[in-house]
Amino acid sequence: MERLLVTPLSRTAMLVGRTLKETLVFLVQTVLIIAFAVPLGFDLHLGGAVMGVLLLVVLGVGLGSLSFVLAIKSAPNGTLFYILTQTLLYPLLLLSGVLLPLESGPGWLRVVGAFNPLSHIVDASRALFTGRVWESSVAYGGAVALAIAMIGLVLGNRAMRKGV
Repeated sequence: MERLLVTPLSRTAMLVGRTLKETLVFLVQTVLIIAFAVPLGFDLHLGGAVMGVLLLVVLGVGLGSLSFVLAIKSAPNGTLFYILTQTLLYPLLLLSGVLLPLESGPGWLRVVGAFNPLSHIVDASRALFTGRVWESSVAYGGAVALAIAMIGLVLGNRAMRKGV
């Protein structure tokens, strides 16, 4: 990270470039999963699937940028990075409904999950991949993904410019 921060390149270009590199890996994984799922009975709605992948790419750019912020702030040993990702990431993931639908959980879980921004993205992704592109959940999920991406890029840009 130190070598990256002393290069004469634009900090924004470095942040976007590194984030897009990770996004490319994500896209390849997504295409492979869809390619294996179609012969197993997945009903592919191509337009919705493309929109769903784009939604997840936007989210990935935001989370990748926030990850770089956390990595820069937790340098040199990275302990803060691992503590925060483990204490925040897994509860957010579990409360998003991505592993198990929140509707089948207890009432308190549904209430807490409603305040989780990732649950809106999960609902939007499900709607898009099933071809329901005009549902309100798609608009909410898109707005949340864009907000996370914008916050991530702004904070990532600021952190890379400071280099601390």
